[in-house]
Amino acid sequence: MSTDQFSPKYGFVTEPDLSELWEGDCSKLKMQRLVVVEMDPPEINTEYWSFYSIDPNLPVNKSLLSFPKVKSAISKSTATGGRFEDRLFYRGDYFLVRLEDETDKTNFEARGQSIHPSLIPPLRGIIERHITGSWEDKFLERQVKSDAYFDRVGKMEKAFKEKLMSQISPEERSSMSKDMERRIDLLAAISTSAKMRQSQ
Repeated sequence: MSTDQFSPKYGFVTEPDLSELWEGDCSKLKMQRLVVVEMDPPEINTEYWSFYSIDPNLPVNKSLLSFPKVKSAISKSTATGGRFEDRLFYRGDYFLVRLEDETDKTNFEARGQSIHPSLIPPLRGIIERHITGSWEDKFLERQVKSDAYFDRVGKMEKAFKEKLMSQISPEERSSMSKDMERRIDLLAAISTSAKMRQSQ
């Protein structure tokens, strides 16, 4: 099973349905793409998608928190006066999905693969470095700001398109070509982009 979700980088992409593994709302899970190259064993080199939550109502992921490099990075930041509670961290379960065949970056069903147990130990090291870097670079905080920006853009585009479509009669809408629909979508995107630049 899979669902279509919006990614700021790829637009609407087909993502896995994790509802059988995740008790909460899967649509609220965040996603990050990881590409592993030139690592041993060679079988580990491919693309992965990680899915996770930062919902404050969920417990902190203690497995990720226990990584030595992650603990060290957090200790360094808190030693300078920062507080762990004031930062975002991964909460609840952390999912890592292996993908194959980069010919279609948006189709999860065609690319999703199970991770062989023999690859889990080396992947732990990669995940540890990734989580450490995310903490040091304040990636989760930046992702929240980015998501809020694209959410605002999406709402503005939708409002503009609805206003434009309201000026078109039902008969004209029913006979509207796909090309015209794309033109309206493009016009909504251009208008929204201009408004966002003016507000900055």
